[in-house]
Amino acid sequence: MSKIELFEFRDMCGDSLSLSADTPDLALVGFLKRAQSLRVFGEPWIVFTDLKYQGHFVVYKEGSYNSIPSVSRLICSLRIVKGGLYEPKITLYEQANYGGRAQVLQKDADSLKPYGLYKLISSHKVEKGAWVIYDDDFFTGNAMVTIAGDTIPDYGKTGWRYKASSVKSIQHLGTTVDYVIWVTCLQYNEKGSTEPAPPELLQNVEIAQWQLLSFCFFLAMIAINILYMQWSAVCPWCEIIYR
Repeated sequence: MSKIELFEFRDMCGDSLSLSADTPDLALVGFLKRAQSLRVFGEPWIVFTDLKYQGHFVVYKEGSYNSIPSVSRLICSLRIVKGGLYEPKITLYEQANYGGRAQVLQKDADSLKPYGLYKLISSHKVEKGAWVIYDDDFFTGNAMVTIAGDTIPDYGKTGWRYKASSVKSIQHLGTTVDYVIWVTCLQYNEKGSTEPAPPELLQNVEIAQWQLLSFCFFLAMIAINILYMQWSAVCPWCEIIYR
């Protein structure tokens, strides 16, 4: 059975919560913005930094994650991708209630212009996988995440009518599991307005960047020491010069 376990502290410690179904508001189960580590069993999950599957998101495949720096204490809602991320398939419709011209996609489309549906989509159905629909070309701008089983009959009710410009399957967004999708540092709400990304999210990303730089520096020092030892073994006088 596919499920996700959230833990209050790093290294799977502290209070925990096990979920096996989509949860639009973690406050309802007492775990809003509390998770600092997690474990995934079976199919992948998408966690969001805002309620009702909005805001920034991260995809987690099966495995244990002792820390989740990019979304630590930020997770507000989450969804399971039934059937997994591979062999994705989505059908886009020109009119509401799945009417008008239809276009089936099984690969990324950096622009809907070649399909004659640029900023004309009004509804969609997702058969497999997980997709991100963007309101600008080349996978930029505000975004809407949609997964297998979703049937959105009218974009007008979500503020997305005549906005869809490019579409990308989540399996191609990056192989790193802890991967944040930055949507121009803006998050889209139900009324169609925008607001700045939460400061704590940006702070977490900055910390993660410094951690990455420190790790790279550490690896560089190890490489230098290995080269030094190799040269010292071949040329003893190199040690004198090095010192």
